Amino acid sequence: ASGNGPWKDSGLGNAFEAAMASPGEVHYIDWKPYGPSGDAPAAFFATGLRDKDGLLIGAYSIQLPPEFERSIEELQPQCKLESIAEAFEGAVNVAGLGRPTDENLEKPLKCFKSHSAKSLSRLIDNHFASGYPAGNLANRVMDPYYDIKAHTVDATCALAFTMQHMLSQGRT
Repeated sequence: ASGNGPWKDSGLGNAFEAAMASPGEVHYIDWKPYGPSGDAPAAFFATGLRDKDGLLIGAYSIQLPPEFERSIEELQPQCKLESIAEAFEGAVNVAGLGRPTDENLEKPLKCFKSHSAKSLSRLIDNHFASGYPAGNLANRVMDPYYDIKAHTVDATCALAFTMQHMLSQGRT
């Protein structure tokens, strides 16, 4: 943080700086010791505050309660985020972890063998527009969040591959 207060390099200081740098976003500052809480781990959410004319006037931040879900790396040190990212590289749409490269857009997906990332994305778009089964307007999605449309596909694949691995290890 650019200030000179005692907590400028704390999670709250990081939250303030992030909110001021990109005030239109909600920022998550991960767990680390926080002096005002007796050096207990603390995490923060923060966003910029604007007045009625849209002028940035400050930041709003909240400290998360200790029972708030923490990073998998903190809870399970053997689960490194780099390893998780590597496992999802080439996924259909895992935000921040991997997207299909241009050369893989047309290759069959490991989890949905009859589709490539491109054809599955097209199919999802069709279901959004015309419902499922096609023509069932009762369940079409009028205003989909296109940026996250394939997250459920990735989650389904992750679950399927996890189950496959567990079964191959003799677990039931």
